[in-house]
Order: sequence, then C-alpha cells, then structure tokens
Amino acid sequence: MLRHSSATLSRMGSSSSRDRYGAFNSYDNPSLNGYPAPDLQLHDYSRWGYIILYLVILLGSFCLNGLFVWTVKSNRALHKTVHYFLACLAVRDLVVTLCVVPFVIDSQVSGSYSRMS
Repeated sequence: MLRHSSATLSRMGSSSSRDRYGAFNSYDNPSLNGYPAPDLQLHDYSRWGYIILYLVILLGSFCLNGLFVWTVKSNRALHKTVHYFLACLAVRDLVVTLCVVPFVIDSQVSGSYSRMS
C-alpha cells in the first residue's frame, strides 16, 4: 500500500482550494464562471475550422463590399439612388464585419464564450 506524507497530500489538492462544487477558486486558477478556461490545442479541429471560416468571412466581406463601394463611387452611371442605397448597405456590412468578427475570432481562440443564463 502506498503512503503519502502530509506535505504530499496537501500538494495533491486540499479541499480549501476548491469550492463546494469542486471548482477551483479564482485565486488558484483564473477561470470563466468557475471552470478552467480551455486552451486552444492543435487537435481542436472544430475550433480551428471556425477560426478559418471567420477569417474567410472577414476577408471576403472586406474585399467584396469594398469593391462594390469603389465601383459605385468610380462609375458615373451608377450614381443613382438605388446604387447609393446598396453602397450604404455595403458600408454598414463592412462596419459590422470589422467590429464583430474580430471579437468572435478572439472568443474562439481564448475559449471564452458568453452564456445567456
């Protein structure tokens, strides 16, 4: 039978470092909502897939909406109300994409998800 000293048992995890539900206290392990924050590993294929997908959406939206706004601005035949309205929607889409998608990518990398509970 294996015997441990009291110092070894205290290093293995005392009940004072965990709360009554078994989660680590914030001073022992910084976490999100009492659970340890997951690290992004190379084998997390689904998270890497989402990160790559969001990067493609970010670049595609930036390039295509920018191209549309530039086309409407530079082509004199497209200076009509309908095209200005569509260019306004393209600019709005650019702003939303540039303000939201980087935070989504950051939440995928850091593993911090907001829960609505």
